[in-house]
Amino acid sequence: MDVGKDWGFVLFTNSEYGERLGGDLFLHMLAGPIDAKIYTILTLLAILLITGLVLLVRFIIRKISKRQTA
Repeated sequence: MDVGKDWGFVLFTNSEYGERLGGDLFLHMLAGPIDAKIYTILTLLAILLITGLVLLVRFIIRKISKRQTA
């Protein structure tokens, strides 16, 4: 609920995915359909970027450690 804006919602589900659906619905209601899609795409891109950086750092660390042991 947002008392300042005088709106809110209640979501009842009979599913194990109810919490995720509530989060998606909340984002959709706050941002609107177009902005919600943009935020979802940006989130996925950020996750991919972070995963790529982690893999790159692990690769570099392994290369350095192999040089030191050789």
